[in-house]
Amino acid sequence: MAPLRAVLADRSAAEDARLLASEILQKTGSQDPSLRQECVAAILAELARFEENSHYFNGRVIADLVLMKAVIAAPTIERAYRANRVDDSFAGTWDEVRRMLGVGSD
Repeated sequence: MAPLRAVLADRSAAEDARLLASEILQKTGSQDPSLRQECVAAILAELARFEENSHYFNGRVIADLVLMKAVIAAPTIERAYRANRVDDSFAGTWDEVRRMLGVGSD
């Protein structure tokens, strides 16, 4: 997992490479419950930097977190949406995401 986390966190890496790392982490965490928490944490750490990320990047990693049903990510996801830093063509609007995650509104 360390190499994937490193690529995902590498701000000098191509965005596509970082997103591929996120996708692989999502698939790994979804298929192996023993790795889920580590995978969610790695993706969430990058979303936490939503102000520095492109809207596209944020939208894609949010979609990965939604696929993993990462309820723990909801507060960070909401902050990214409220800051208008998300391309919602991947996971939908904040209201759609929160419903998919099963979290309440404000």
